[in-house]
Amino acid sequence: MSAGEGSFYSDWRVLQPDGSTIHLKCRAEVCTSESSGEKHLVGICLDISETVRLSRDIVEAERHSESRLFQLIRTTCHEIRNPLQGMIGCAETQLLLLEKVMGSSKTDDDMANIMADLKSLASDIHACANHQACVITDLLDFEREISDAPQPVCCATNITHAHNTSLVLHIPKQLWVSTDVRLTKRIMINLVSNAVKFTDNGTIHISAQHNSDGLTMEVSDNGCGIPDDFKKNIFHVTGCTSQSEYITGSGLGLCIVKQLTNSLGGTISFKDNKPKGTVFTLVVPCEPSLPGSPDMASKDSWTSDDPCFSELDIVVADDNIVNRKVLSRMLQASFRQVIVVEDGALAIAAFKSNNASFVILDVHMPIMDGLKAASIIRKADASVPIIFLTGEIGDSLVDVVKAMAPAQLLLKPVSKSKLLHELKQFRLHNK
Repeated sequence: MSAGEGSFYSDWRVLQPDGSTIHLKCRAEVCTSESSGEKHLVGICLDISETVRLSRDIVEAERHSESRLFQLIRTTCHEIRNPLQGMIGCAETQLLLLEKVMGSSKTDDDMANIMADLKSLASDIHACANHQACVITDLLDFEREISDAPQPVCCATNITHAHNTSLVLHIPKQLWVSTDVRLTKRIMINLVSNAVKFTDNGTIHISAQHNSDGLTMEVSDNGCGIPDDFKKNIFHVTGCTSQSEYITGSGLGLCIVKQLTNSLGGTISFKDNKPKGTVFTLVVPCEPSLPGSPDMASKDSWTSDDPCFSELDIVVADDNIVNRKVLSRMLQASFRQVIVVEDGALAIAAFKSNNASFVILDVHMPIMDGLKAASIIRKADASVPIIFLTGEIGDSLVDVVKAMAPAQLLLKPVSKSKLLHELKQFRLHNK
């Protein structure tokens, strides 16, 4: 018989009478008999059910591994936030103490120099701790972005390290608006950093104005621009690779910018800057503000200007002993009495016996967690303000806390100024 007159390849999924499924890979060729000239189909079928099963197991194992990785990231970030709370709180307290000492008589020059050095060190500790907190938040924003994305995008770009780049500001001296300073600052840092990185021997223009849409800020560069095949997914990139002679990037910056912009209720867009380069435009809904108004101050900065609650008591519950000390130090100068306990059950008892005006609860505590304690406190007093502290990421707690209003959810680490700001807002709204 001679072969080669025709062939076919096919995979089959066969449902058997008992309900099980087998997978077959078939191959056949048309052959002609040399004696009779009749054509015959000669082929073979292989049972590849085990191969298919193993492939599915591998895919499932990879998915499980990714899930465990994200869980590890969540757990690790939660554990990192607790010591950060202590670092920031201790540094803030040290700064305040040093301010008082340095304000006294400075007859000993050596002592004055030592105190100045200590203040500088404390400021560095505080700045580093806040920076680490931002890095963790960026990591969580990135994890959330890639978990929601349909598929990762990988790109190659032909850009080189920027150098000799000038920065030009176009910002009115009397431009004052009320917005979230921390988030807006992080967005602009990412946009300007990208512009510098992708601009070689060029100029970057930063402009800002307030109009009917809110605060409009633009970052314009005359760098290499964005490749056309990259523009479609520019806010959803989860990784970036490039040739060795060009710079590499993680691809996280614009993903994070998009997330932060959404948090502010704003929009972010871009366009080509002819003849070359890119213009990014950020629009954040906000109202104009007066110079030096309270909501213009950075919520992450330390300050010795405390709102006065000198006739009020506050209950604080946290299972971490360092955090209890830190929170007590943050609040003791402002309140008549700070009652500090280590679990939710003790917080309930302290609240009832002291008729406290405010309650601060760590979400995760032994014996009784913060949410359970809050629900019991809420039954006894429907109007007492409650602040929840947590290192947990995601939005799972947002709706729960809203249902317990008046209440606020703050992510660890929280600064003294941020904590007192939120307490003051409760008091202003209740007047």
